[in-house]
Amino acid sequence: MSERTTKNRQKQKAQQQLVTVHEKLLRLMVLGLVMISIASLAWWQTLSWMNNKDTLPIKVVRIDGDLKKIKLKELEEAVADVVTGGYFNIDLQRIKVKATDLAWVDDVTVKRIWPDKLIIDIKERQAFARWGNDRLVTADGKVFAPDSGIDESLPFLQANDDRSVEVVNRFKLEQQRFAKLNLNVISMKLSERGAWSMTFAGETDILIGRHDVAERLQRLLSSLPLIKQYKGMPARIDLRYPHGMAVNWKVEDTEQKSSGDNQPQQIAVNEAV
Repeated sequence: MSERTTKNRQKQKAQQQLVTVHEKLLRLMVLGLVMISIASLAWWQTLSWMNNKDTLPIKVVRIDGDLKKIKLKELEEAVADVVTGGYFNIDLQRIKVKATDLAWVDDVTVKRIWPDKLIIDIKERQAFARWGNDRLVTADGKVFAPDSGIDESLPFLQANDDRSVEVVNRFKLEQQRFAKLNLNVISMKLSERGAWSMTFAGETDILIGRHDVAERLQRLLSSLPLIKQYKGMPARIDLRYPHGMAVNWKVEDTEQKSSGDNQPQQIAVNEAV
């Protein structure tokens, strides 16, 4: 009888302990839910505070950059409607997009400075050459339409817009190479059919063609010293021949009058020149 009583007591004690564990777990769960609710409420209130446009409003806007073509007033007007709000909720990307819509803006960096300052750093585009009759191109091949006059002293480049990088790079290369002969390349064109041409200062036109462009220009580079020595700089050189070129000189006015011949003089130069 005593043995049965002892077992019953042990069983009751085990049940009581189990109930105690369950109660503790339940209390922990309730406490956890309360803490999560409090944290969520605090986070929501923090977000509401940060997203409020009256929280730490931007009071100072500074525009940095070496601006020569961009008018400060024009830039301020471009971003005025998006430079609104507070330190946390002001839309930096929208400001950047609005500023880069201006023709002479190449790149924009926008950053916040605690607690109420905004800095807009502008990188202005540098025109490398004219692109066609009414646009410009940068040294890395970005074509843009300026909102002010075009400097006519810039080199002249012309091609489809999707070939701008190629044309700019080719122009740079040939300008550098022919400078060794004291020649200045002032114009380069690439036609829709893919034919290249260029012009030296002094109005010497070079017809390069569509094929073997590098080889033909190297042939010209090697031949020009002797061509110049023979009769000075020609009016036109046609490189569209497999092993040579056709060279044309303008006939001087006095020579035309004495000879009665108004046609330009031409010779064919083979690769032995």
